Amino acid sequence: MILPKPKAVFFDFGGTLSAGTSFDPGKAGLALYACADNPEACSPEEAVRVWKQVFAESVSRPCTPGVPMEIPQMGTMIRCVMDICGLR
Repeated sequence: MILPKPKAVFFDFGGTLSAGTSFDPGKAGLALYACADNPEACSPEEAVRVWKQVFAESVSRPCTPGVPMEIPQMGTMIRCVMDICGLR
C-alpha cells in the first residue's frame, strides 16, 4: 500500500512534543520512504533497514543514567538515510 505524501513529518524522541508514546523505528523508515519524490530508488524494506541501522548507531552512545538524551543530529540522520537509499 502506497501512502499519500504527507505535508510534514514530525519525529519526537524522548517526550519533547508528547509524553507516553513509544517510538517505532520501522514506522519512521516507512515515513521517510513515503516522503520521497522518487520511491522507486529503493524498497520500503530497505528504507526501514537503513533507518533502523542509522538510528541504532546514533543512540548506542553511552549517556549518564537518569539524564535524558537528545539527538541533535536528527536532520543529519534523515539526510543520511535518504542518501544511502538514493531517495530525494
